[in-house]
Amino acid sequence: MDTPWRPKTIGEILGQDQGTSPGASIFRRYLELDINTEEKFRAMAAPDRYLWLIFWLGWQVENGGISQFFWNSQGDYALETLEALQAIGAAESYRVLAQACALFPDGRPSQDQEVRQDQIRDISAHAGVEDIDDMIVGDLDANLTELLWEYHRTHTIAT
Repeated sequence: MDTPWRPKTIGEILGQDQGTSPGASIFRRYLELDINTEEKFRAMAAPDRYLWLIFWLGWQVENGGISQFFWNSQGDYALETLEALQAIGAAESYRVLAQACALFPDGRPSQDQEVRQDQIRDISAHAGVEDIDDMIVGDLDANLTELLWEYHRTHTIAT
């Protein structure tokens, strides 16, 4: 019997992951999500929405720090990402992101990317730092991928 096609993770392509790890599972599910409009994002069930939000947070932070997360369009969803982190039990990640959000006026980064970029410039200039990463203490949870996958696995209804 043929196995149904599914996207391969980078780890699988490189032969480092046979596809059963939480990271591979999350990446595969992320690739399956069809989010090209705000309406589709809002219509998703919470487990998929949380997976999308946290996947992007992790990717942005790993590649350019918390500043990159806020600078790019994913920062539009900063407060929703906090909700997602709390839901999956990622206490340290929640604390780090909440600490970063608290730097913004009224603790709420603008949902408008250009406005938020101006906010970041103002925060950095006022504090005399290159970027807001220099003002944050801590890192994302070391087991963020496992927490996310466990939440997604236990809160998704099989179809």
